Amino acid sequence: MTFNIRRLSAIVCMWLLAASVQAQTLDTVTAQGRPLVQDFPQSSLIIDTSVNSCEHFGIFIASERNAQARGLMYVPEMPDDVGMLFIHPSERMISMWMKNTLIPLDMVFMDRSGVVTHIAENTVPGSLDTISSMRPALAVLEINGGLAARLGIQPGDRVRHPFFGSL
Repeated sequence: MTFNIRRLSAIVCMWLLAASVQAQTLDTVTAQGRPLVQDFPQSSLIIDTSVNSCEHFGIFIASERNAQARGLMYVPEMPDDVGMLFIHPSERMISMWMKNTLIPLDMVFMDRSGVVTHIAENTVPGSLDTISSMRPALAVLEINGGLAARLGIQPGDRVRHPFFGSL
């Protein structure tokens, strides 16, 4: 029997996800005084990083066009364990911007299997500059600016969520 650290890490991550689903801080995130939990479906995801850690996030899901247009606009602050997952119907080049966004964000782009393909770090609040996926992507996770680097998240890491057929 061989010891597999990646498998053990995945098991621990799964246990942490199951244990923490109820303890998320999603209800603290507001936009213009209104809790986002009232307007967006919620879920959880895990990122298995290449530095052998697993990072858990409570997430808001933006899969509808109107929800994607709104995104994290007018959110004044967000806990580090919270993000928003933008889900698209098919892989394609994705372009985003920071209009009416008050906080810097890292945009983590993923392919259809949940593999991180590109990270746009510390995007500029309020900017109308186009932020590109750089290659076809299926989803984007927005988290606090600078957090991807602090957690060691990088291209090639895997995001686990039912949307990608994994958890």
